[in-house]
Amino acid sequence: GESLKYWNVSDIGSYDDFFASIPDDDKIIVAGGDGTLNRFINDTDHCHVPQEVYFFPAGSGNDFARDVGKKKHCEPYDVRPYISNLPEADIDGDKHRFFNSISIGLDAQVCMEANRLKKAGKKSVNYALLAVKCIFTKYNFCDAVVTFEDGTKQEYKDVLLAITTKGKYFGGGVKI
Repeated sequence: GESLKYWNVSDIGSYDDFFASIPDDDKIIVAGGDGTLNRFINDTDHCHVPQEVYFFPAGSGNDFARDVGKKKHCEPYDVRPYISNLPEADIDGDKHRFFNSISIGLDAQVCMEANRLKKAGKKSVNYALLAVKCIFTKYNFCDAVVTFEDGTKQEYKDVLLAITTKGKYFGGGVKI
C-alpha cells in the first residue's frame, strides 16, 4: 500500500537538498550493488540523514550483502548498523569509506572495464576472463604507498593489485 519514488544517485546534485525534500518518516532504499552503496555512503558522508536507510542488493557481485548473510534481490534491509564504523582508505588524497572492500590496480581496472562493457549493452561479464585480458592488454602496473595504523609507510613498485577488505568476499563472491 505504499508508493515508491525513484532517483538515480548519479543525478542527485545536492544530497542536503535531496534529504531536506523528503519527509523524515519516509524510508530511503538504495538499490544497486557494492559500488552504488559505497558511492551513496561517500556522497552523503557530510549530510544529516534523518530518514531510515535500507539497501536492496541488485548488483552483479553483492559482496557486502553476501557478507552479512543476504542474497541478491532479498527484502531491503537496514544498513544503519553498518554505517557507523566503516573503514576508510585515502587514495590520491581523497578519503573513501567502504562497506566491504576497496582496491587499486587490476581489480579496479577490471571493474572499470566491466562497467564499460555493461554500458555498451553486454548482459553478462566474466570477471576472471576479463582480469586475464586486462593483464595482457590494458593494465599498467602502478606504484603504491601503504600507511599502517602506527604511521609507518611502505612503498611498493609495479603493483598488480592492492585490496583492503572488511568483508569476507570480493569480486562477486570470491572468498578471501
